[in-house]
Amino acid sequence: AYDGSDFAGWQYQHKKRTVQGVLISTMRRRFNGHHIPTLGASRTDTGVHARGQIVQADLPMEVSGQELAYQLNKMLPFDIRVISAEKAPEPQSWQKEQSLPWHCLVNCVGKRYSYKFATSDYPLDPLERRYRAHVTYQSIDFDLLEQILHRFIGEHDFRAFANTAHGIDLDARSTVRTIYSIHLEREENNPHNPYINTQGFGTISIVLNGALYRMVRNIVGTSIAAANPNFSKLTIDDISRLLSGIETRKYNPAKAAPAQGLCLDEVYYDSESNLPFFLEGGNLSLVTTSRYLKVIICTVMKQMCSK
Repeated sequence: AYDGSDFAGWQYQHKKRTVQGVLISTMRRRFNGHHIPTLGASRTDTGVHARGQIVQADLPMEVSGQELAYQLNKMLPFDIRVISAEKAPEPQSWQKEQSLPWHCLVNCVGKRYSYKFATSDYPLDPLERRYRAHVTYQSIDFDLLEQILHRFIGEHDFRAFANTAHGIDLDARSTVRTIYSIHLEREENNPHNPYINTQGFGTISIVLNGALYRMVRNIVGTSIAAANPNFSKLTIDDISRLLSGIETRKYNPAKAAPAQGLCLDEVYYDSESNLPFFLEGGNLSLVTTSRYLKVIICTVMKQMCSK
């Protein structure tokens, strides 16, 4: 888990403070100068937070997961915490047939993100400024916002909701993704703190099978813009057009929602005995597999990776 405020994202970048870079240098100290390859289940962007990031690490020796988590937390800065560490799960049958190990990206079947935002002319609590985005100073219709968000549920082409990034060619890869659920939670005023008005505060939770670059922030930004009566460039009827796969990001007039409101909450993995997702009555439902929800460091032993 990490507070992404002071990081230039997850992925290692030369001369920039990133979560992966800090973790690699800390692991190198812990293992006496050995370079420890690490792989994250999600490449969170600059300023984005995580409570349930999964990191796969190839260790040079056997070590207790509990001991490793304790030692790393003593060495890491306070804005990164290792919640737990354990040996990687067994690979799926198709991976065993090809002598392949379990993989934190290949075996991932879904992720849950949350986005905290404020929409009103009331000032944002300064103690929340790192974890909630003040996306507009106009009041918006939350019922309309909920209707707009529900338009994204299902399998769609999210080309118009994906920014281009260095080394990524959207024309050479599929931009089709599936959103399993979107939930909008309205937040009421806190009776214990009458000095802070939370009218117009909300949290959007999204469960999907995978996200393109800035896709979640673009969905949030587009939805709030379409629900804003003062933003005339976009309406609820434009959402279907943008999801057609014909339009690209430059034809979407809405800005991406700011990074600080976004958090990676959970990463879901497959299991032959208990799939996190199943079909019931024709609808896709979510089944939590608690074994994976709080695993942050999955230690993949060297002999497993050498197969």
